[in-house]
Amino acid sequence: MHGTAIGPMPRKTFMDKYLPVDERFKLSLSKKFFKTALPDNPSRESEVYEPFVNLMNATAKVCPGFTFCDTADKTDPSSTSKFRPDVGLYEGERPPSTLVFAVLELFIEWKLEEIADGYNKNFKDTTVYIENGASVKAKATRGQLYSYASLLMSHQHRLFGFAVGVYGSIARLYRFDRSSVVVSEPIYYLENPLHLVEFFWRFARLSPTERGYDPSVSPASSEECALFDRAVTAYLRRVKEENLRTLPGLEKMTDGDYMTSRVQVNNHDGAISYYIIRKPITPPVIPTPCGRATRGYVAIRVPDTATGWDGLQVDLEFLKDSWRVDGYDSEADIYAELRNGHVSHLPTISCAGDVMIDDNVQRTTNQDLLEDQDARPWRRPTGVIRTHVHHRVVQGLLYPLSTVKSARELIRASQDALESVIEAYTKCNRLHRDVSNGNIMLKENFTDGREQSGILNDWDHSRKDDAQAQRHNYRTGTWQFMSILLLRDTEKRHDIFDDFESILWVILFVAVHFFTHEGEFSLAVFNQFEDRAEGVTGRKPIGGHRKRAFLSERDVKFDCPALQSFIVDLAKFHKVYIDLATEARESGGNQLTDYQATLKNDLRQLLTRFKTLLNDESADWSHGLAVEDIYPPQGQRELDQAIALNQQVQSGAGDWSGAGPALPTKKAKRKTKSRPKTKRSADAKGKGKGKEKALGRAPSSSSVVAVASSSRSRSRGTKRPREDVESEDEDEATGAQEDANVEGLIQDASGRKRSSRLLYLYNVCASAFWPVVGMFSRSFITWKGREFIDHFEEFQIYREVPNDVICCC
Repeated sequence: MHGTAIGPMPRKTFMDKYLPVDERFKLSLSKKFFKTALPDNPSRESEVYEPFVNLMNATAKVCPGFTFCDTADKTDPSSTSKFRPDVGLYEGERPPSTLVFAVLELFIEWKLEEIADGYNKNFKDTTVYIENGASVKAKATRGQLYSYASLLMSHQHRLFGFAVGVYGSIARLYRFDRSSVVVSEPIYYLENPLHLVEFFWRFARLSPTERGYDPSVSPASSEECALFDRAVTAYLRRVKEENLRTLPGLEKMTDGDYMTSRVQVNNHDGAISYYIIRKPITPPVIPTPCGRATRGYVAIRVPDTATGWDGLQVDLEFLKDSWRVDGYDSEADIYAELRNGHVSHLPTISCAGDVMIDDNVQRTTNQDLLEDQDARPWRRPTGVIRTHVHHRVVQGLLYPLSTVKSARELIRASQDALESVIEAYTKCNRLHRDVSNGNIMLKENFTDGREQSGILNDWDHSRKDDAQAQRHNYRTGTWQFMSILLLRDTEKRHDIFDDFESILWVILFVAVHFFTHEGEFSLAVFNQFEDRAEGVTGRKPIGGHRKRAFLSERDVKFDCPALQSFIVDLAKFHKVYIDLATEARESGGNQLTDYQATLKNDLRQLLTRFKTLLNDESADWSHGLAVEDIYPPQGQRELDQAIALNQQVQSGAGDWSGAGPALPTKKAKRKTKSRPKTKRSADAKGKGKGKEKALGRAPSSSSVVAVASSSRSRSRGTKRPREDVESEDEDEATGAQEDANVEGLIQDASGRKRSSRLLYLYNVCASAFWPVVGMFSRSFITWKGREFIDHFEEFQIYREVPNDVICCC
């Protein structure tokens, strides 16, 4: 979120532009309206909430038809998040203390000190950026503000939203959309209360669309809700009866506590369809109001028949709702091009296109303020702000690689993805640019009940392989699966060999998580990065060193002989290429160009390796059944501690000299008859080098080695073959990152011990938050395809990364 603020906008300009009303503001209030009602010198923020709420609700003319509520001590029972804004505004009557993000109109965040204001005040000085980077409290405030704004917009169908921040004697108004946040100039509400009251007075007179609600979404009827319930129930019954693969978390779709909505989907050919959705099955759970904000829903199409829906059977589909970056091919157009090029192993698309209302495409508007900057010198964003366009895609249900049942199935799915990559390149000159474990998916063929195949999904980041195309100052992809050369060279142009190499890392990632193995394997192979200065562009992350070491050492041995042999073979294949590329970069020779030309002439030689293994009748696939996740992530409490610990490191608290790779915690061992024993790496067994010392000062190096697993947890018990157990609910696990309280980030670290446990927690945070930052700086997809985005912009190691890295979501 760093760098995406625009302002400070003059108060009157903000009001007239974003809260236009025909009625003239004539409210008359005492200049001591707030002074007499609020405590003079409160020692705690909570002392202000109730007097403010009572004052605003008692003055009916201020915000008629709406109710202010103290939400600081209430959590939303329908949300996995524990975040609680201080004061909330609701339409109609509400209990005095309520927090329901699904119907929250706007929120107010209160700080007692003006130093907590996250933005600069002097809008006449064009040399000063809008974001105030000097105060730790200011950074933490921005983190909170963006988190609450994200929850407001992710729990609702919104185009934009409003918020108010109060910092001592000043207040600010905010307008968020998926491109940026517009920040008002300071409002000295104690001296002139009308300046703040007018905002609420105007807000109460806006229509739902003017308040930010998406007009393409409406509440579903009772008949539509009943049809949705029947469709989900019938699907789950069939999965159970026929022992088919299922979509984790689908059983929660019958929970009537969640709002059911009717959604408009515009097809790229002009047709309009309507779908019924409920709770997102893949929500944007990490707080950031800006960016793609991809949400995935199980959906059913509203039938065209007018003869009644009793007994009507409809198929479940998957609806992807996102905000694509304008100026590039839409996902709908990309799929149309790939289908016309007869590219195989693509998802089945029912309907796809940009969302349109009254022939107007839904797009962000905050970025429009950046036009004609000389005429508006108060706008000073520090980063690149992009226009985003609302886009929806409806496709057939697919299943994550985490549901893979055998090593042979993993290789088959990867082969299909590779074939799709090759065909897209050779037939359409198109690169996928985000091959990851979240985008290689499995298809269950209900026709015969058993045939599975791989699908390469999410082509929205794909681009033409045009060497003459304009260079951009970002890398696109999922960090853990990006190629070595992309990780090491921030200016490298993505090519077909980067997509090839990503498939190796997907296979290895899934293999170490779900197939028994032994050897000293470290998950830092995927997560390792360093923060490096790069001239005028600031600091940028680089990585790939652990990956390159793995190509030579291959320090893990899988119990399945065929899987082990195949990974070794792939590693050798890529090592030759990486060595030549490294040598060419150092010597300036042309051997890499020659080698690339040779490979491009026969791109299918790598595909042949997959087919040879799968067709080899002598290949030994024994011990190739998938098990429960060997490296599940830690729980919520541990992640909260990790976040706090990471902030202490970045702020200089504690002695971190000698800090090195951390080790995943040791899990319980319990033998079960007829279930294979899971062999663990040294990381999983908790074996490390040396003992850690007590906290002191922060490390002098900016390098961070992240080791923890970023996959989501299944059970923590005995690992057993996937075919022996039913799929468990995994929908809540990814909400862990979201639940961290930002105020805990600045807690004092004195007296704490840097045990291996805490060092592990720190590295959990580093590994989870470096690759997960996406919508504004960097990106990451979990093993189930959910996006994780770092909302703590006060983390110094991440703050300086360019904001125009495109999120893979």
